[in-house]
Amino acid sequence: MTSCPEIILSALDIVEEASRFRVRVFEDTEVPVGDTLVKVLVGVNEGNVCTKPRQHSMGKVDYAIASMVLRNGTGYLKVVNVGVEPFIWKKGEVVTRAERCEEMTEVSSKIFSLRNVSEVTEESDIVGGIKYSEINVGCLEDCFKKRLFCLLRDYGDCFASSAAEIGLTSLGVMHINLTTDKPINRKPYRLAYTERDIVAKKIKELLEGNIIRESNSEYASPIILVRKKMVTIGYA
Repeated sequence: MTSCPEIILSALDIVEEASRFRVRVFEDTEVPVGDTLVKVLVGVNEGNVCTKPRQHSMGKVDYAIASMVLRNGTGYLKVVNVGVEPFIWKKGEVVTRAERCEEMTEVSSKIFSLRNVSEVTEESDIVGGIKYSEINVGCLEDCFKKRLFCLLRDYGDCFASSAAEIGLTSLGVMHINLTTDKPINRKPYRLAYTERDIVAKKIKELLEGNIIRESNSEYASPIILVRKKMVTIGYA
């Protein structure tokens, strides 16, 4: 294996792949305590797709989604709300993912299996909106590059494509120890008008995604705008 000082991965923005689709709520829906059916839409108009079982727990919202077969771009998800109160899903909200599935006719009963293609085809395979042939991982050998590509593709559900899909968690808590109980006040850095619009938009996305909340605290956290290689700007 050829040695190299470092391996550089290009910035990837996760987008819909050929065999994996976002499942979105058809309309604003209140999910009551107990089990219910929720109408959803999928980003594919033909054929069958299968959803994977999903368990979600965040604050007072606690639910499970059963594995279902969705046909021709629409269908219903069985959702079990095991929390203590109903919750609301907004129209267009992504609640799970689905993959292409094929009907097995060799057995007496109809069985659907998830298609999990491990081979890499340079001409057609895309991950994060980037073709396999265009991904730069430094001097990594091709066999390892293919394994990395398959890993990113197969576990694409682990990455959020927008702030609305990130959410928050109470599983981990950060404690910050200060040297004084009085905050140090400094004048904020003046942003250009174009950068102000970007910051305002990003803050709005984070607020709507329940990732941050408004506060009257005397303490504030700095932000850094980073221009990504995909010609987008995000926080660091």
